Amino acid sequence: MLLCTNVQSKSNTELVDNSGLSVLHYACIGQHMSCVQLLLNNDASVLLKDKVALHTALLVLFPVLTIIVCY
Repeated sequence: MLLCTNVQSKSNTELVDNSGLSVLHYACIGQHMSCVQLLLNNDASVLLKDKVALHTALLVLFPVLTIIVCY
């Protein structure tokens, strides 16, 4: 379960794990749209890339957004 309750500054939104995944990446991977919106409203960087596939968080979310828009 992802909790987006500690978004107090941009520095909190840019923390990454050993794989380079940010909080925004995890919110997108889990399709937690309310968390994605909260993070974006608090200036989470959409440019951070993971270390494995070099994906940005929104690229991870793109297939989900495509499905939502198409239906």
